[in-house]
Amino acid sequence: EDDLKMKYLVTWDDYYLSGKNAYDDPTKFTLNNQTFLLAGKTQDDVVYRWVYILGSPNDAKHFGYTLKLYGPVSTLTFDGKVAAIDESFPAIYRTGKCFAIPHQMFLNQVLDDDDEYEYSLEIRNLKEEAMDENYESGISDNE
Repeated sequence: EDDLKMKYLVTWDDYYLSGKNAYDDPTKFTLNNQTFLLAGKTQDDVVYRWVYILGSPNDAKHFGYTLKLYGPVSTLTFDGKVAAIDESFPAIYRTGKCFAIPHQMFLNQVLDDDDEYEYSLEIRNLKEEAMDENYESGISDNE
């Protein structure tokens, strides 16, 4: 099991729709006995998403991720490196490890009429890049 790919459905409530500063509850998942967290926040009218590993920077450098946001207007794709759990957000932002989109653009392009969107997250073990990258496991839906 060298890659993990999951797909979730998310509904935004009025608070998130308002664009006020907020942190998302992180989504936890496991690959090869490593724990990862998809983190996110809205700050200053920008929506951010990034992935942590519960591990050191040395552990983190072995993993990359692809985040896809599926909306009625477009599908947005971001490829990034996984961050170590002790990396600060400014460091994650500076090194380009997080996805960022203006809040209003997120509402316009990603949310559907029910204020919902789907996203998929794929974690890749960069040490195993020679392996078949189409291998999928751990697909789950979150209501």
